[in-house]
Amino acid sequence: MEKLPKAEKNRLEKEQKVWLKNRNIKAKEAAKEAEGGTMEPLLFGASIKDLNEKRAIELAKRYDEIVNKK
Repeated sequence: MEKLPKAEKNRLEKEQKVWLKNRNIKAKEAAKEAEGGTMEPLLFGASIKDLNEKRAIELAKRYDEIVNKK
């Protein structure tokens, strides 16, 4: 994060907070089909894992773009 300009860093922090909120909503939706059952936490966890992996790839690409610009 220290390589980011201050404005970009602030924007990313705000974006990440929104993303986390939306990630949790999506994971809860994915787990609803098994609501109350033993599969509910597994579906929730699997959804969190998948969404986190996609986000990590997205952030890594953005990081590469920033680093390779200079």
